[in-house]
Amino acid sequence: MTTRFFFMLLMLMRGAVFAEEEILLTRQAEAYYEAKEYDKAVKLFEKLLNEKLQSWQQERLLYNIGTIYLEQEKWQQAAEQYSDISKSAEQAYLIGRALKTNEAILYFREGKHLLGQSDLKLEDYSKVIYLFLDSLRGIQEAQNAQCRQEIYESNCQLAVDLNELRSAVKSKFALALDKYGEAKIADSPVKDGLPLLLAGVKLVLTHLNFLESKKLDDNLRKNYLKLFTRDAESWLLLWDTQFNQLESLEEAYDGYRKGLQKMKSEELDESRIAFISSAASLSDLIQSLWGMDPLLNLLQDLMTGYERALIQFPIQVTTLYQIETEQQQVEEIAKNTPEFPMDELNESTNLLMKSLDYVKQGKRISPRFFLNEAKQLIRRLLRTKTQKEPTPEQILIDAIEDESHAITLHRLSQEMETSADPSLEYLQKSQKLTLNTVEPFLTVVLEKEIKEYPERCQCKPWNQVIPLFEKGREAAKEAMEWINKGKRPRLAMLLQEKALKYWREALEKLRHPDEEKKPPEEKKPEPPPEEPPPLEEDQSASVDEVLRLLQQMDKDDRRPEPGQTTPQKGTRPW
Repeated sequence: MTTRFFFMLLMLMRGAVFAEEEILLTRQAEAYYEAKEYDKAVKLFEKLLNEKLQSWQQERLLYNIGTIYLEQEKWQQAAEQYSDISKSAEQAYLIGRALKTNEAILYFREGKHLLGQSDLKLEDYSKVIYLFLDSLRGIQEAQNAQCRQEIYESNCQLAVDLNELRSAVKSKFALALDKYGEAKIADSPVKDGLPLLLAGVKLVLTHLNFLESKKLDDNLRKNYLKLFTRDAESWLLLWDTQFNQLESLEEAYDGYRKGLQKMKSEELDESRIAFISSAASLSDLIQSLWGMDPLLNLLQDLMTGYERALIQFPIQVTTLYQIETEQQQVEEIAKNTPEFPMDELNESTNLLMKSLDYVKQGKRISPRFFLNEAKQLIRRLLRTKTQKEPTPEQILIDAIEDESHAITLHRLSQEMETSADPSLEYLQKSQKLTLNTVEPFLTVVLEKEIKEYPERCQCKPWNQVIPLFEKGREAAKEAMEWINKGKRPRLAMLLQEKALKYWREALEKLRHPDEEKKPPEEKKPEPPPEEPPPLEEDQSASVDEVLRLLQQMDKDDRRPEPGQTTPQKGTRPW
C-alpha cells in the first residue's frame, strides 16, 4: 500500500452558524495548517475555544487541534484533545468516523515510530504491541461508525482506506511480537528466568503425555510431534540466555537438549526421562536460590504455575486447576505460619477462581486480567518472605516491578469483555501500592549515607538518581489522580510509562554512576570546610544540600565525645 493515506488527516469543515469574526479566525487557522505553520493554527483554534460555542462546534475544534498535534507527531497532546470529545459526538457519522480513523492512525504512527528506535527495552515493545492493538480497535470503531450511517450494518464491508491501514498495522504488529519475545528472553533475570524455563519443560512433558495417551493415526501423530518439537526448540534461546548468567544450569540444560534430541528421533520414552531429569535439576536449582523454607519453595512453585498459565493463548482450564491445587498446598502450610498475611493469599485465591470462571465462559482478556493480579499478590508475598532491610536499589527494583504490573492491568482493562467487574478498583489499588513502594526511598537513602559516610553525604550518584526518582514519583502521582477520576485512561497510562522510564534510568544511574572527572594538575584552593563542594548542576546542588542539611541535623543530635574521630570511608565527594 502507499503511505499517502496516513498523512490524509481529516480537517473538519467550519460550520455555517459561526459568527463572522469566528469564520475569519477559522479560515486563518486552516490557512496556517495548510502552510504547515502548526503552532499558529493551534493558537487560533484555542482562541476560538474560548468563545461561546455550541458543543458540536467545540468538538470540531478539539478534533482539529488534535489533528494538528498528530501531524506534528505530538502523540500525547493529540490523544488528550481526542479524548475530550464527548461520547455522544462519536456516534455522529462525520466526526465519529473521522475521529476513530485518526485515533487509529495516531496509535499506529506512534507505535511504528517507537518500534523504529534503537535499544528498546521489554516494556517498550509491550507498549508498541498495545498501541497496535488500540489502532486495530480504532479501525473497527471507525468502520462501525460508517456502517451506522449506511444503515446496512450486518452487511457492511471494511472500507478500502481502513483495510489498507489494518494491513499495515498487522504487518508491524507481527514484527513487534517477534521483538517482544526476543526482549523478554534477553531481559529475564535468573530468578524470573528459571521458573519460566521450568514452566517450558513441564509444557513439553504435557505434549509428550498427550501423544502417549491419545490414539492417533501415524500421519496425525507425526504432525503433532513435529509441531511439539518446534515448540520445544523455541525455548533454546531462553536456555542460552540463562546459562550465560548461571553456569550451574549446565546439568538441567544438558538434560533438556538430550530430551529434544530424543524427541527429534521419535524416541519418546527416552525423551520423557531426559525432560523429567531436566525439570528435577531446575527445581533443585530454584530451591537452592530460594533456600530450604518449605513455604518459600511452595510459593516459588506457585509463581511457576502462574508463569505457565500466562504464556498460554488462550489460558487453559487444566492449567488453572493445577494452580488451584498448588495454591491449596500453600494455604495448608501458611495458616500455621505465624504472622503470615493470609488475607493476601486468600484474595489471590479468589482472583484465581474468578479467572477460572471467565475461562469457562470463553473469555480471553478478563481471565488474564484477574490472573495477573493474583500472580502479583503471590509475588508480593515472595517479596515479603525474602527481603530483609530495604535498600535504595531494591526499592527501585520493586517500584519498577509494581508499576509494570499496574500498566499491564491498565492496558488489559481497555480490552475487557465486560464492564460489570470493578476493574477500576484494581487499577487504583495497583497504582496506590506502587506509590507505597517508593515512599521510603529518600529515608532509606539518608540512612544509608549516614551509616556509610558519617562525616558528609556523597554527591554522586544521588545528584543524578534523586531527581530522576522524584520525576518518576510525580508522574506516578499524577497517574493516580487520573485513575481516580476514571477519565483519560490513555493519559494515565502515558504517565505510568513515564514513571517507569524515570525509575529505570534512576536504577541505571545507581548501578553505574558516571565516573568522576579527574581534577586538573594545578592545585586549586580547598573550599572552606563548612561549605559543600561545588556541583555541576543547580538541581544536583539542591539535592546535595538537602542531604547535607539532614546529615548535619543528625550529627547535631549525636555528636561524638571530644577527642573521638571517625575516618571517612568510600569515595570522597571531591
